[in-house]
Amino acid sequence: MALDKLTQITSTGINSTTPLTGINVTGIITATSLSVSGITTGADATFNNLDVLGVVTYDDVTNVDSIGVVTARSGIHVTGGNVGIGTDNPGFDFHLFRTGDATLVIESDRPNTDENANPKLIFRQDGGANASAIGMNFDSDGFGNDLFIANSISLGSIRFLTGSSTGYTNATERMRITSDGSTYTGGSTITESDMNWGHDTYQRPHIFTGETGGNPSDGAVVIASPETDPSATRVGTVIFGCKTSSTTGVSNSGLKAAIDSNTNTNVSDAWKTGADLRFKTRPDNGNLTERLRITSEGEVLIGTTAANSFNGVGLKNNLIVAGSTSDTDITDNSSAAITISNKDGTAGNTAGLHFAREDTDGAPHYAGASIVTQFLDTQVTGQYPRSELVFLTSTAANNAPSEKMRIYASGAVTTPSNPLLKVNSTSSYGAYQSLHISPNVSIAQATAQANIGDTGWTTTGSNAYTFVCPVTGVYALHAHISLGAITPGNRVIWSMAYTLGGGNLPLSNYVEVIDTNVFNYQNASYFDTWYFTAGTRIGMGINSSTGGAAAGLALSWGAYLLQ
Repeated sequence: MALDKLTQITSTGINSTTPLTGINVTGIITATSLSVSGITTGADATFNNLDVLGVVTYDDVTNVDSIGVVTARSGIHVTGGNVGIGTDNPGFDFHLFRTGDATLVIESDRPNTDENANPKLIFRQDGGANASAIGMNFDSDGFGNDLFIANSISLGSIRFLTGSSTGYTNATERMRITSDGSTYTGGSTITESDMNWGHDTYQRPHIFTGETGGNPSDGAVVIASPETDPSATRVGTVIFGCKTSSTTGVSNSGLKAAIDSNTNTNVSDAWKTGADLRFKTRPDNGNLTERLRITSEGEVLIGTTAANSFNGVGLKNNLIVAGSTSDTDITDNSSAAITISNKDGTAGNTAGLHFAREDTDGAPHYAGASIVTQFLDTQVTGQYPRSELVFLTSTAANNAPSEKMRIYASGAVTTPSNPLLKVNSTSSYGAYQSLHISPNVSIAQATAQANIGDTGWTTTGSNAYTFVCPVTGVYALHAHISLGAITPGNRVIWSMAYTLGGGNLPLSNYVEVIDTNVFNYQNASYFDTWYFTAGTRIGMGINSSTGGAAAGLALSWGAYLLQ
């Protein structure tokens, strides 16, 4: 049965004034418009438009299939199953599927009239607590268009995980932001508890690590410039600072210290250009100022940026400490100064400066000379320590430095180990021409009464009984005769011979030191200063045509370095 183009159907029939409470139709109802105030039940129905004033309830149906748009004015309530968009087989509570890009839009404030209306996605758990959210500007800082990621719940943190095996459950934690603001980042994150570190109450650690599995596995913090081969340019900086209340009188008042790295001026192959490190601090009432620089060559410059120093020629030094002061009092030198301090107050302990050379295999550094201060008394609070200054040098290869000179607290100076030779009186002389040829001088043979420092003295060998100047300088030479009962009236000459810069006996130069007609019990002396170069060999003797013993004609002599 079919009814077509009915104007009105009543309970008593067509055009009845009393409406029917229900119509049962076995076939199809086709109508331009159908208005029902009660219940309409049908196996199949087709409508161009369906206007429902109440609730449309679908019982015992598998799907609702709409060709157009389904609009719900008061919300959609799904009490069971999954919701699918773009799929008729949703596998999750909410499943959005598209063959191309699948986009989920959360929009608020379309007319752009309410800055407090912002989109957000909230995560709720643990008894309905709004534990986490992702959204825009949902804190209380006023206007803005920032994206916020928030988590605030007991034992809550934000963790970021990545991995290379398919499936998010295979990902590994790479970064964590804890509820107190600490961060742990790296291939294998660790916390301060792993380091057995208890940080200060208001301190927040930020730990960077590498990946476990091999060494090294450290975390690298890289600060880099994106520019290619920058020349004479800062490429990174680490800044230390705090919130400040004003910038009056200074610039960037919140910046308290910084470490910068600057490239050098580019070399011909620009990618090979080096860089330095610059350490800056802010003085009271001042601006950030460079205090220390480590150049690309490894020089350490404190208080200066110039690595060059002149000591005859222009040189670069690995350490330069520069200061500025107009104070002319040597007793209170400061600013342009270096202090080496011993924090222990034990009597007799020391502080020193050591000069060393690196071993051939790179370690250790063997000291060849030292300047050491020895503090004589136990330190007393607020007092200058009484001390002595000791100079040490290594006397020979593989000898540890030993004391050579000491300045005592009183100002007295120990006799330095300058070369000094004093030869005993002797009447024994070497062979004819053993000291000098033309005139013929025989060398005096004796033992040394005093032999200090490096004198080259020996009583054996082809150059025995001579003094060798170890350094270039001014030397004092002296000779003395003290005769017994002799044959008076004879002329006797005692002489000195030397070869500048070194040489073997007999020596090349000749000087008469005592020339006299001798008499019984005579005394005579010689003293003079000479400038000799290092290596010069010196000897004393008697003019003789035979050599050997000279009865009663004894000679003593000596030499020492003056300066």
